[in-house]
Amino acid sequence: MLNNLRKEEETPKYLAVEIASDSVRTATWEIAGNSAQILQTGSRELVDTVNPKELLKALDISLAQALEGFKKEPDKMVLSLPDSWLNNTEIAPDKKQLLRYVAQKLDLKPVGFVITIEAVVHFLETKRGHPPTAIVLGITSEEVAVSVVQSGRILATHSVGRSDDIGSDVEEGIARFGDIKTLPPNIVIYDGATDLEKLQQDLIEYDWQSRLPFMHIPKVDRLTQREVIEAIVFTAGKEVIATYHAEEDTEAVDSAELPAEDTQAGVPDKQEEFGFTVSHPDLGNEEITAETETVDETVELTEADDNVRPAEIPLNQEEFDDDEDFVPASTSKGKFSLKFPSLGFLKRKSSNQHAIPPVNRGRRLVILASLLVLIAGLIFAGAIFAYWYLPKAIITLYVQPQTISRQLTFTIDTSLKELDLATDRIPGVPINTEITANAQVPATGEKLVGERAQGAVTLYNRTDSVKTFEAGTRLTTDSGLIYTIDEGVTLASASSKENPDLSITTEPATAEVAITASAIGSEYNAGQDTEFQIANFGKSSFVARASKALSGGTSRQITAVAASDIAQLREEVNKEIEAKVIAQVDQTQQGFTGAVVLSNDSEEIQEDFSASTGDEATTVSLESKVMVRSVTYKKSDLSALIQNKVVNEIPENFQINPEDVTIEQQTIDEESETLVSITAIAKVLVSPNIIPLDVASKVRGKFPSVTEDYFMSQPGFKRVEIDIKPTLPEAIQTFPRIQENIVVEIELVKD
Repeated sequence: MLNNLRKEEETPKYLAVEIASDSVRTATWEIAGNSAQILQTGSRELVDTVNPKELLKALDISLAQALEGFKKEPDKMVLSLPDSWLNNTEIAPDKKQLLRYVAQKLDLKPVGFVITIEAVVHFLETKRGHPPTAIVLGITSEEVAVSVVQSGRILATHSVGRSDDIGSDVEEGIARFGDIKTLPPNIVIYDGATDLEKLQQDLIEYDWQSRLPFMHIPKVDRLTQREVIEAIVFTAGKEVIATYHAEEDTEAVDSAELPAEDTQAGVPDKQEEFGFTVSHPDLGNEEITAETETVDETVELTEADDNVRPAEIPLNQEEFDDDEDFVPASTSKGKFSLKFPSLGFLKRKSSNQHAIPPVNRGRRLVILASLLVLIAGLIFAGAIFAYWYLPKAIITLYVQPQTISRQLTFTIDTSLKELDLATDRIPGVPINTEITANAQVPATGEKLVGERAQGAVTLYNRTDSVKTFEAGTRLTTDSGLIYTIDEGVTLASASSKENPDLSITTEPATAEVAITASAIGSEYNAGQDTEFQIANFGKSSFVARASKALSGGTSRQITAVAASDIAQLREEVNKEIEAKVIAQVDQTQQGFTGAVVLSNDSEEIQEDFSASTGDEATTVSLESKVMVRSVTYKKSDLSALIQNKVVNEIPENFQINPEDVTIEQQTIDEESETLVSITAIAKVLVSPNIIPLDVASKVRGKFPSVTEDYFMSQPGFKRVEIDIKPTLPEAIQTFPRIQENIVVEIELVKD
């Protein structure tokens, strides 16, 4: 009896191994009641994870920290892998071989694996208390894995290479999902050894709404590396714990009958099911083959969780098919589960088998025929029910709005309380606002800059007169290059010398002087002994010669601030000033959403440019402070005034949306302190007046082919797209007969 008692064991401990495309990290954890608790985390090591030896070395370093202080080191591990390591629902063969090598070298037994993105989504659901809808980004130094998650379900994941612009990388990843009408207004980033805080700020500042179909500016959250490893342990631990407790219950029931060695607690060794046979061409062809026990019993498979589908393992199988290694528990991207071996308990066959009494053959035929009729009736009734109630349809009707343009003059009257359509006057409120606006534009000018060549030359006077040359006197080479004398100089007259043969030789007077090139450029670096003409004198009278080579001449083309850049800056600042005036009006004057900026000759504008015209710069910015006078008005009043003017021009079955009324100001005239006259071009976008419920009512139960004329008769019709599920043969395919099963969407097609 004592031999059948189970010895109390220490709480099982496991390893979690997270592998990304550029790094690895580990952690030790244990089962604490019904939850998984992290004990220690290892370091995150940057590594090329496709290099077996480098991967093994990085894991060894991380494990040394995760296992520090353990008397008995855990030898069972769960793996967390990137989505890119999967081939459909299985680990890619080359990655499978790599994992076998690592497990063998580290003497670890894998009990299952999770996909990191699935673990993260599961963690977010638990953390937030509801299934998340978000764009989840797994960021490494090499790539960005973009996943779109809808109500906790991962629709798809696409990976793009990393660049210096994280926003553009994410935009490229989202583009690979095809036509998505609306994106989730939440972005969650995780993983990587890079600075996620900076990447988070870059994503917050990215101009999403002008580039992608976000209804609102997306909120950007980030998970710490600690939270990522917690997500992996939480998701994997859930399945391990369920398996562990299931085996405890099994052993408690069977402990009186089974041998003691069959009642060990914990997750079964995954080494066999994963087929860890290593034969790597670059790793010495080392091989390890798992062996299985032969058990003459029947295994009943049990599931620890709805997300887990245990692997079916033949009990007398000597070797396992390599293709069955590392198969995820669920093919759904929205499930978060761990692949485990058989978790059932051994069950003895019953020895009490009762024979079935014989039944009269005729009676059996009658019963069989009745059953067949009943089944046929149920199938027919089910088909009728499904045909009538289950079909759903989405009708997307594309229509083109029209634009009505008209010039009008109206008056904003600050003394008026209500809109006066008879006199085209709308009430207004004067407001003075101090505005600080900033703008920055790229510099577009070009400028040649550089240094002038310099050096010394010797001046020769071959005349019999003294000659003075002032500073700035020009010297010209035979090729036309011009230089100037730096300082004035006086040359004595030439002297005569009697030679031994009694002949007379004239000796020119000389003086050395510094000169500078008249322009920049390396072409002015003249060589030694170069001759120069002095002013307009002939060389027979006066000449200059370079004592040594001239040097220092350089030139280069630079980007500089152009006058047009300054003008563009002022234009951008004026736009921002007007936008800020309107924004402040929205905050301080409830209901007044329009504003006209008035001129003021006495206003003082403080402008601070980062560079002046001609300065070398790649960008130039302007900060401007100004006291702005403006008069505000209700946009709804202006919209009503414009509608009153164009009401007779609106086509039949079209309607005005007040939000689609705009004006382009042409002239502003301050008639008095209370009256401001505005001349403007008003543009009104009128849309087809189509009621989706009416469309659904008209087409329900009809064949799509007979509704063609109806759709074409709709105002502004361009085209229609019809999607009916389930798809049936054309002869019986109709719109749903239940009106509530028809969704009609109206899309405006603008030029």
